Amino acid sequence: MSSVDLNINQLSYSEDSGSQTIIDHIDLAIKETEFICIVGPSGCGKTTLLNTIAGLLNSPNATVKFSQADIRLGYIFQEPRLMPWLTLQQNIELVLPQSNPQLVKQVLKQVGLLAYSQHYPNALSGGMLRRASIARAFVIQPQLLLLDEPFVSLDSPTAMKCRALLLNMAKQHQTTMVFVTHDVNEALYMADRIVFLSNSPSTIIHQLVLNRSAQQHSGDYESQHQQALKSALFSQHPKILEGTLATS
Repeated sequence: MSSVDLNINQLSYSEDSGSQTIIDHIDLAIKETEFICIVGPSGCGKTTLLNTIAGLLNSPNATVKFSQADIRLGYIFQEPRLMPWLTLQQNIELVLPQSNPQLVKQVLKQVGLLAYSQHYPNALSGGMLRRASIARAFVIQPQLLLLDEPFVSLDSPTAMKCRALLLNMAKQHQTTMVFVTHDVNEALYMADRIVFLSNSPSTIIHQLVLNRSAQQHSGDYESQHQQALKSALFSQHPKILEGTLATS
């Protein structure tokens, strides 16, 4: 587990037409084992935020501090990103510093893919590929896991199974989670806290703290409790998914 302190001020990209500011100001503290969902309109810098935390994007205007100096960090993308010429087992082993077949088998069993360990990615369904991504992320036993809309292309029942699996794995491994999504139902179901971003150049416009155990108790993705939360949120902030707190 790891906590994260993130501070970004005036994060820009340089283009032929000049410099474009993507993020205005974000100051965010994430607790150990907390599940954070980042919600905001397209182009507001959600992926940029994840890449900054991951160290893939360096800027003098961004600082990221972890509670541990040598952190194990995982990243799950929108696409599975498995090597097509490697078997499933080989894809999982690829991220390990040294071979550990027993650990790989253990994590494949946890995600229900042990029987497919010698299959190649093109022989796996979309849901299996997402579970493979989860296995690859957790085989390193990450203290922090970043997720960029990992279930966006799945049908609803398959996505729900993957969400349940992800939550179970996060609980088992005591992993701090930062999860980007456009789906407010997904965020309400999964998160301890939802962070809403404005349009670009983005800043935090609202944070909603949730009782995740109560959310997931019924196992119903759109439970009465969750719909009441969503109704209250949109009643107070009807344009929040557009990146504004304006009421009209």
